[in-house]
Amino acid sequence: MKTISTSNVFKIAAIISYIIGYIYLKFVLCQDLFGVYGQSVWMLIFAVLFILWTESFAYLLGNTYQKLKENGKSVVEPIIFMICVLLQSIAACVYGLHRDWDIYQLLIWHGTIIYYVMCRMGILAAGRSGIFFLTDCFTGAVMVPISNFLLRARKLFHKEGKPEDEEKDFFAPDAEEEKPKNKDLGIIAVSVVVAIIVCAIAISQLVGVSKTFAGISEGFVDFWVNIFSADSIAEFFEDTFPIILLSIPFGCWLYALVAGSLTKEEVVSAKELEEETESFHTLPSYSAYIIIGSVCALYGIFFISAFIDLLNGNIATTAHEASEYAVGSFWQLVRVVVLNMAIMGASCFVSKEALWTQKKTRILATILFVFALAFALLAAFQLGVYIVGYGFTPRRILSSWVVVNIVVWCVLILVRLYKQISAAQIGILFAAATFSMVVLGNF
Repeated sequence: MKTISTSNVFKIAAIISYIIGYIYLKFVLCQDLFGVYGQSVWMLIFAVLFILWTESFAYLLGNTYQKLKENGKSVVEPIIFMICVLLQSIAACVYGLHRDWDIYQLLIWHGTIIYYVMCRMGILAAGRSGIFFLTDCFTGAVMVPISNFLLRARKLFHKEGKPEDEEKDFFAPDAEEEKPKNKDLGIIAVSVVVAIIVCAIAISQLVGVSKTFAGISEGFVDFWVNIFSADSIAEFFEDTFPIILLSIPFGCWLYALVAGSLTKEEVVSAKELEEETESFHTLPSYSAYIIIGSVCALYGIFFISAFIDLLNGNIATTAHEASEYAVGSFWQLVRVVVLNMAIMGASCFVSKEALWTQKKTRILATILFVFALAFALLAAFQLGVYIVGYGFTPRRILSSWVVVNIVVWCVLILVRLYKQISAAQIGILFAAATFSMVVLGNF
């Protein structure tokens, strides 16, 4: 069986990207921007076509799941994010975008697609999800597409057997190749004209023999007359042609994302990444004592104050007061927990040694995230009070998802302090999976 050359794979994928870009612009982007609350079957159609295109593209270029495994990359993550893309697309198809968080739903849907491509092509930092998650997102959404935006044009006009840096020759065929091609094109054009004339004569003679054949011939002629009628041509240039032109950059961006990820240079391993960032690890252990110790002391004062308020009866006495207090303080508590996670993440980059490698810093980090977990549970309690008083809404469901993830992340970090686990990877996968299941709800 004859295999498709690498050059032809890139060209076929480039041609398909025009169709996918057109579908995305006309049926996904325009429809969801100007009709965000309706069901969008096209989001599901686009997702399925995009995944099939990406998987086929990668497979034909030898980037199989087996190769990912051999290179030490995660083969589970691309499958999980593929499923997440499909689940989110099915939710949009069945229920439409949920009110009050339609923008979040669209952004996360796009982000999940981009991250799926990054996972599938094996170009995540260190080969899997982790503390470089935001860097990976920026690379997939900005760096790879922009740096490869003209890749589709280069691949389409690339000649077989010639290096791609000879782009000046793509549009200027060699003189000895020009004549045979022109001769072939002339023969084909004459043959087509003769075939049309012969078929027209034959049809004119056969319509009187069979009524069925006459009906088929009449329908065929009417079809082409309608296509090339003045109204059809005007409608095409008014409605379809502008979308085709505008879809070209969108197709370029999608092709740049997938093909650019496929052609991206080998990413560094986790060990190489650690060695390259070694120069950032400058802060000694006592800096952790000062920073984390101060924050923990502040949190201790807060909880003592809250306990005194409870003893003195300085709390909400009615469901309405409790609900108002809950909605007012919920996001403040969430931001405090995020601050704790930022402290932990920063320590991974700037501390000479990780917080869990020394006993004293591990104890401090444990205290910090016990407080973080307490804040998260307090936020969950306040949200629960508000939901009991006023019921569920899409915005409160989204807030509940945020709180659940924060609680899980706090627990994962506490476990990571004492046991070697991929806490960041598990947290990212948990967030993607739970969000994809939540949007399937009918609310």
